[in-house]
Amino acid sequence: MSDTVLSERVAEAMKRGFSDLVREAMEHPLEEEGVEWVTRLYEELGQRLMSLTPRREDLHLLIHEAMDPSLFRQMLIHDAIDRADVIGLVSFVMGHLLRLCAPSQDALLVKVRDDLVSMAERGEPSSSVFPLLLVEVHSACDEIDNLSRPILERLARP
Repeated sequence: MSDTVLSERVAEAMKRGFSDLVREAMEHPLEEEGVEWVTRLYEELGQRLMSLTPRREDLHLLIHEAMDPSLFRQMLIHDAIDRADVIGLVSFVMGHLLRLCAPSQDALLVKVRDDLVSMAERGEPSSSVFPLLLVEVHSACDEIDNLSRPILERLARP
């Protein structure tokens, strides 16, 4: 087995394990520790989106308004995250990424968005959709960072 195949398998197992932990933390009965962790993950998701546009305060404000962690926390505690909320979150986050990503990423991100929206429309709980959204968004952000790094390094040279 090559190192690449082994690395891919390990990465996939870690993503599955992470997704399982998030799903378990979001399922009822909730524990305070799980609520705090999932809320922190939600907040980090917004911060990661903002990190893609460090000088765009207008986009930061938009993200803050659309992804209020304290509201998310309350909705999580009171089991008030419904299908429309999940679809709205997926659409907002993936739409933001689609505006920032390279054209080579478009097809994958559209598929991820459509798959997650379909899950929510079928009535899958937020505890099934949210972990997958986290994994996919962070993967897409990593790819955006990797694609933009050489450009930014060239621009920084005198």
